[in-house]
Amino acid sequence: PVWTTRAGPGPKAASSRCTSQPPGERSTSTSPGCSGASGPRASTRRRVPGGSVGAIEAPVTTSVPGSSAVLVSSRMADAHAELLNVYDPDGRVVGQAPRAVAKASGHAVGAVNALVLGPGRRVLLQRRPPDKENGGLWDKSVGGHVGAGEDFDQTVRREAGEELFDDPQAPAVRLAADAREFEVLRARLDLSRSVLLRREALQLNLRDVRRTPGGGVRNVTYHVAVYLGLTALPLERFRLQASEVAALEYVAPAEVDRRLLAGELAPNMAFLWLSQGRSLLALGGAGTAEPG
Repeated sequence: PVWTTRAGPGPKAASSRCTSQPPGERSTSTSPGCSGASGPRASTRRRVPGGSVGAIEAPVTTSVPGSSAVLVSSRMADAHAELLNVYDPDGRVVGQAPRAVAKASGHAVGAVNALVLGPGRRVLLQRRPPDKENGGLWDKSVGGHVGAGEDFDQTVRREAGEELFDDPQAPAVRLAADAREFEVLRARLDLSRSVLLRREALQLNLRDVRRTPGGGVRNVTYHVAVYLGLTALPLERFRLQASEVAALEYVAPAEVDRRLLAGELAPNMAFLWLSQGRSLLALGGAGTAEPG
């Protein structure tokens, strides 16, 4: 794939963004582009025994109106069948099932949601691909399901590596064990090369509602571990997982508010912003005051 950053219309200093562009399309800018994989990598996710991997799709272009900077890549079919943990209402693992079966079972499945605060106290958001649940909507910085045999912390490290760096073991992802270690690592790490996370909350039995690719509505019960984090990475240092992330953008808090009111956020991102936004912004210093 060819990766490039190009200028686009949009509000002054409202955001910085990465999206994707197919091979062969020329950049109209000399700005550095966000990084991208040179080809499809082997999936690290679990497959159902006997399951098969689907064919790779032809590259497509994702257009994001109103962008001030754009990153582009090719996209790949997400055709693997993934085994997930299934939980009882108290958070105990009671079994494993393929993703579709687990989500339709009525039992809770596990998920991780991470919100990351970036340069200028802007929130790192990702845009969902159009063929995924909540397609086309803006979503949390990192999210994903807890795989069979994983715990929440293992999952957030893997998902952050996959979605932001296309590497499930990306050394740039650091997870603090607690608030004290978070502050120690914050002082020690070069955040222009790292994403630092900490566990903030565990929400049991969250009733999620999401749009299906066909335009329907799906309800899923989740146990969700919520993480907050910091980074100073410029957008061009990220390496999108093209099958899961259509775009990345640093967004000012007021613009996140606007997108929530306009229905441009995924429902669970709206919940996260309302419940965790104040704590996230406080990580940026200067109390909880928000930039205008």
